Amino acid sequence: MIRRSLIKLTIPTVSIPLSVAMSYRGARRTAKLGQQVYRDKAAAEDLLPRLSGAAAEDPGLLLEAMLLVMRVDRRGRAEESWLLRTVTKALEESEAGAEAVADIPRRSRALEADVLARLERASTAVRLDVYTAVAEAAIIDHELTRRERRLLRRMANAAGVEYDEDALLTSVRQRRVR
Repeated sequence: MIRRSLIKLTIPTVSIPLSVAMSYRGARRTAKLGQQVYRDKAAAEDLLPRLSGAAAEDPGLLLEAMLLVMRVDRRGRAEESWLLRTVTKALEESEAGAEAVADIPRRSRALEADVLARLERASTAVRLDVYTAVAEAAIIDHELTRRERRLLRRMANAAGVEYDEDALLTSVRQRRVR
């Protein structure tokens, strides 16, 4: 009899606060994930106006460089896919961009040496735009691997841009939702 009364009191006393805490934790995780997804999408959208020169002059180089950085760590991430979709959608609005987008399967196999050589020959505005795009492609997945760092350093040299690893790492940390 005492055992039954004890159980009747204990179950609601323990289970209700426990279920409330678990619901709160789950809702909080979901909210943080939602924040992260929308921040990543906003970052991809914010990149587009800064790529106008490369998108107009050499959309093929822009795509090849972004694809090279995205595949260097050998992991395809949802954030990278979203960035690529956003950029290709914007490129499809012009005739040259549409041709470059249609040729993505071939462009995705471009060799690093070829991309770097084309980057060195490009105009200053295109080089800056392409480096901006590849830096964004490298950090959009919230990490900067050693392979990405090495490739970004080589691309910065080819583009004639100063490579600032600390600024990239700061950007990665700022994008993570706490």
